[in-house]
Amino acid sequence: MRKNSKQKTVVRVIAAILIIILAGFVSYHGSKAIFTNKFRRDKVKAEKKEEEEIKKSVKSNYVTVVRVGKLTSLRIFNTKTDKLTFVLMRPDSDLFTYDEDGDVQDIEKVVNNIQNAYGITVDSYEDFGQSEFSELINDGQAFECDLPKAVSFKDNNKMTVNIKTGKQTLNGNQAWGVISGEGDYESQEDLMANAKAFVEGYMEEIFDEVSEDSITTYASTLFSLCDSDIKVNDVEHYMAYYAKLTPDDISVTEFTGKEVDGAFEVDIKKAKALISDLTDETEQKTTTEATTESKISSEDKKILIRNAASINGIAAKWQTKLSDDGYDISDIKDYDKTYDKTIISVSEEGMGEDLKDKYFKDAKIEVGDVEEGVDICIYLGKDADTLD
Repeated sequence: MRKNSKQKTVVRVIAAILIIILAGFVSYHGSKAIFTNKFRRDKVKAEKKEEEEIKKSVKSNYVTVVRVGKLTSLRIFNTKTDKLTFVLMRPDSDLFTYDEDGDVQDIEKVVNNIQNAYGITVDSYEDFGQSEFSELINDGQAFECDLPKAVSFKDNNKMTVNIKTGKQTLNGNQAWGVISGEGDYESQEDLMANAKAFVEGYMEEIFDEVSEDSITTYASTLFSLCDSDIKVNDVEHYMAYYAKLTPDDISVTEFTGKEVDGAFEVDIKKAKALISDLTDETEQKTTTEATTESKISSEDKKILIRNAASINGIAAKWQTKLSDDGYDISDIKDYDKTYDKTIISVSEEGMGEDLKDKYFKDAKIEVGDVEEGVDICIYLGKDADTLD
């Protein structure tokens, strides 16, 4: 009996020891799990707070004055609508002045003039000289742009370079000659047409399969070459927003006006209205009345339809549809580019709005030069594949 009693006692002691060990093991891992979960929650909370702080530092609209030689533009990035717009300004605008040698005025004065004239707050500027701009272009991959106008200019060796119309692959020196305002054009309108084509081609290259790493690398190179009042670190939080852009999110336009006494006088009212549209946080007008007043009927305008969707027969379907609805379709043609979203190019502000409202809800309207012989050109994107 005593032997059995001793055995039972030993068993109880061993069991107690095992229970203590097991309890400690469970307690350790339980405590570890609690602290691990707390650490994770704290980390998530800290990351969320950091993200919120970053969002607070990112403006709804970031406006930059970009100058290449004599050509100045506004670059407006609307982070709410994910739209990037370049607004080109003619070098002969009454807004700019030059000295006896033809040198441009100080960039800070240009920024101040733009802010005062158009009632817009400029966040930063980027000013390029010839060698710096050429280096920026040569640093990237070769890209192609379709130049509508011929131009000649003097290269670094004072030799005349002639660039013809049509598709051109430009190096840095040629790009400078095309858009800097130093080249010889028949008119300022020709310069602006080529500048628009250049920016479109260049942006298509930059934002083709863009990533946060690629756009950050590009920005670092850009800020190392231009004269600016900020550094790349000042806009690092915008890189994630830029990385979301596609070529379809980028547009190029210009201020309209008229020539008065040898200078180009910008229509201030229209310029302010354009800026207001570009910096609006919504893609719709604030009132139906404002939209209605600006519309011009497309029914009595000559319309060209281009297939930019790479979808067989889509242009013919829309030709039939719009013709049946009373629109004057002069012709249909293929296009050498492919768009996800439809672009409506119009010769006058207010045109194309009715086409967008009724048929192409997601279309982008561009005001400027259209193809010869028509008032409106519809570049059908993949989003227009809605007809049976």
